[in-house]
Amino acid sequence: MPRIVPSFSAAIKTITARTGPATSAFWLGLDRAVRIGLGFVVSVLVARHLGPEGNGLLAAGLALAALLASLVELGLDIVVRRELVRSPARAGELLGTMLGLRIMAVAPTAGIFLWLFSRQTDGGHPLLGVLLAVTVALPVAQTLETWFLSRDAARQNVLAQSTALVTGALARGALALAGATVVAFGAVAAAETVLVGGFLYLFYRRERPVEGWRFDRATARTLLRDAAPLLATTAAITIYRRADIIMLTHLTGEAAAGTYAVAVKLAEAGYVAPMVLVNAWFPRLTRLHAEDRPLYRAELTRFFRLVTWLGVAFAGVATLAATHLVPLIYGAKFSGAAQPLALYAWTAVLIGQGIARSQWLLLENLQVHGLWFALIGAGVNVALNALLIPRYGPSGAALACLGAHATSLYLAPLFFPQTRTVWRAGLGAFFFRPAPPNL
Repeated sequence: MPRIVPSFSAAIKTITARTGPATSAFWLGLDRAVRIGLGFVVSVLVARHLGPEGNGLLAAGLALAALLASLVELGLDIVVRRELVRSPARAGELLGTMLGLRIMAVAPTAGIFLWLFSRQTDGGHPLLGVLLAVTVALPVAQTLETWFLSRDAARQNVLAQSTALVTGALARGALALAGATVVAFGAVAAAETVLVGGFLYLFYRRERPVEGWRFDRATARTLLRDAAPLLATTAAITIYRRADIIMLTHLTGEAAAGTYAVAVKLAEAGYVAPMVLVNAWFPRLTRLHAEDRPLYRAELTRFFRLVTWLGVAFAGVATLAATHLVPLIYGAKFSGAAQPLALYAWTAVLIGQGIARSQWLLLENLQVHGLWFALIGAGVNVALNALLIPRYGPSGAALACLGAHATSLYLAPLFFPQTRTVWRAGLGAFFFRPAPPNL
């Protein structure tokens, strides 16, 4: 116990000392707080209004759109952010190429979404499908987020995206109180995607003129080559984060999917800390990796420890409170979400460690191993979902997700000599062990 407090204190001091009072961590934390807080309140209103079946239809459609949006994202975010940190003078070329590649990916991906959504709903709700297809283009709208985060300018990014998200959340709340149909909520999701891009553009224009943006074919080839493993990794990760609700809808119906979506929504609060911390930590890790390897290893180890134990704390509380929490918030008709929540909450530990490991893989140029980990995890998740959902319903989906993440983190790295060191770092985070010497 005496070693825990210094580790956490050192981690927090690292963040606060790095960027001063208006830290990236503060603004990213505010962003997540707004998203989780307001989004959670609105999700309660929407779920109570739509009921398990309507909530399941909307959630499954959005999950399918998010899965396919990973194809539009193209794995470019981290790669371009890395290049912007290294070569800020190339911003126009990098951002212009990134935007062009994503725009080219939108139309075919939206077409795939419409086909799959039609099959998922047996041809019903065509207008809802068209509206949700717009959300597939979210990575296009978020292109400028990469530039803001590469410059530690989280405040502008947060203000831009939060303005759009708050507008969308308020609209959803108003629609729920007015008794609107599920199609109206699809329209808000589409409008919110457009607003995100619009507000990011306005805030970018305040920082610098949109000049020098250009699509460069050579840069495109380089970015796609570097991002290819990350694209496949992102797609695989999205599969084992979204396949559960899609398969639940297909195998057990929209009501079960709606119940499960409530559990997932509550559990997502556990992802806030690692997502905030990684954006604050990444520029420093990138610099230390090139300049001071011992300090880099120590910094990465602190990050592993922090996200691991924050995840454990969250999961423990969620498990103990699930039985009382779900009916209290969502009502008795969603009480079946308590057990899935108690299980799914533990993914907070695994996802936190997965985020830490992904930074190590990128900086060590081992993205291809991340691809193998994600593919193994996705395969395990789909197989476990097919096996467990028919027998255990939403709880089976939660168990499948846990099994997939655990396989990716604690089994897959053992197959590759280069990644056994990060496997030791992940396990060592539970016991506050020092960094492995070759991390």
